[in-house]
Amino acid sequence: MNQAQSSPFNEESHLKVLRLLVGYPRLSQREVSQTLRVSLGKTSFCLKALVDKGLIKVKRFRKRQNQPAYAYLLTPSGIPEKALLLRAF
Repeated sequence: MNQAQSSPFNEESHLKVLRLLVGYPRLSQREVSQTLRVSLGKTSFCLKALVDKGLIKVKRFRKRQNQPAYAYLLTPSGIPEKALLLRAF
């Protein structure tokens, strides 16, 4: 793991995203970005990092009018990681 991935700034971002997704797993990347007031690029980077770490998984589903959408769900390993991050902040 490189230094950028383990910085407190990224950990704080990951925690914010994890906390939001617990209550609202069907938010789009754009909605996550707008809710947290961060760039769409940072949101995408953060979600990808959480998927790569195995903390969230992405499920595809269909919205109204048969539009594809995604749900971001915490994995069993994501739940204790969220608790560890909460203790750090």
